[in-house]
Amino acid sequence: MNPAKQLQSDFNTFDRGSKGFLTNDEYSEFIGRVLAYEDGKKAKRLLDERAKANGKVGLKDCLEVGEVLVEDEEKSVEPSKEIVGLLKKIKGCEEISNSDKEMISWAISAILNKEICGPELSNQNDHMAFLDAASDYRANLPLAKAQSPTIPELPQAASDLLKSLDHLDFDIFAYEKAVGRENVLPSITYHVLKRNNLFYYVDEEAFWIFIKKIQAGYKANPYHSDIHASDVVQLCNFLLQSGLRETGKLNDLDALALIVAAAVHDFRHPSVNNAYMVNAKTDLAALYNDQAVLENFHASEASKLLWNDKDCDMFIRLTTSERNALRKKIIGAILATDNARHFEHLGWLERMITTNEISKGKNADKIISKAADFDLKQQLLAVCIHLADVSNPTRAFKTAQEWGRRVTEEFYLQGDREKAKGLSVSMSCDRLTGNLPKSQIGFANVMVKPYVEKLVEIFPKLQVMLDNINCGIQEWGKLAKELELQKASSN
Repeated sequence: MNPAKQLQSDFNTFDRGSKGFLTNDEYSEFIGRVLAYEDGKKAKRLLDERAKANGKVGLKDCLEVGEVLVEDEEKSVEPSKEIVGLLKKIKGCEEISNSDKEMISWAISAILNKEICGPELSNQNDHMAFLDAASDYRANLPLAKAQSPTIPELPQAASDLLKSLDHLDFDIFAYEKAVGRENVLPSITYHVLKRNNLFYYVDEEAFWIFIKKIQAGYKANPYHSDIHASDVVQLCNFLLQSGLRETGKLNDLDALALIVAAAVHDFRHPSVNNAYMVNAKTDLAALYNDQAVLENFHASEASKLLWNDKDCDMFIRLTTSERNALRKKIIGAILATDNARHFEHLGWLERMITTNEISKGKNADKIISKAADFDLKQQLLAVCIHLADVSNPTRAFKTAQEWGRRVTEEFYLQGDREKAKGLSVSMSCDRLTGNLPKSQIGFANVMVKPYVEKLVEIFPKLQVMLDNINCGIQEWGKLAKELELQKASSN
């Protein structure tokens, strides 16, 4: 067993009852990074000594080891010293969110790795400003080249779960447990492409390099993460297998664009929404003139890998015209995930249904009259990827409930940031007044249900989505009543 794995194994037995200790995943990543650098062995030895003496390793230990290495550094020590000092202040906060812990862990390892973070980090003097700066800095770091690609051998539990890859009841959380988080997005995307016979157009070696870089670029956000991206990829596959491909006259490149766009649509998401980006006057908001800030960012960052990174050029078999068309399709699909365009998509569906007299699938093939109609097919892809992106309420309630919990926690963390910056708290982002069941009922009733009702007219096989929504609304209603009773009894 290598030193990093041995230390991780030892760490699993530590008593982690006290506040402020790194999670197993954070510590594993931390040690893995440390061992890759010149002073890694020294850092590991120091941490081993602390583990042996205290039976556990926490933020305090990591910080102190970081200080030892900083003191040994002969060059550019000031920024690192300032960051260490700031991390000490952050460690003293009464509450540290999971996403903050993830960023703190990265900052600690950056110090140990001698990645001097520069003035944009070292000049920050408060908790939230530091985290924002650290997030922006990390997002702009070059991604490491992936190892030689190999198809992961799946455990039997994962293979069993993949049998439902074409169905709405696919359990993404069970799949994550079966294969490990870092393998979910690469594995799901691979199997969806394979299921749709698309590797004829895709260089497999470049695909694995590309998808592993994409997975590494997703932050460990409560909601907008690589697991959400995997969920959207799988839902797009469900749509393709439920009549979308035939009714929409989609060719292979249309299907390929939809799947790739789904995999990258939230690439490097900062865990806040467009309203925050604009209200906080971020650099990205200025860059994109306050318009679809995050969607433009995701499309741009993914495009840099897809089209500018030779190692990731998985479309080398396509002609120039095919590549250009595919690029336009992928970017268009990513931009369509902007929730501000929801009612635009809904209006288009209503017009298509009325104009073509569509009912329960009848006349649905009239939407796309010609297979070569680029604009109409692009709009159909936009409508479908948006559905996949907001599809949480269409899942079985157990899955929908977990997604509701995750997205609400991310909203609350944004609200915390907004309060810290003196900004108005966005809707559904105040943890003091928020109500998870009611917010999910509202989201399902106002946004998702009317949208799915229209799509069921075109694709009758999507009725199961509507059934799950109605079931979920009832279940959330029960939880809302329970919450009201709890509040009443506590007053």
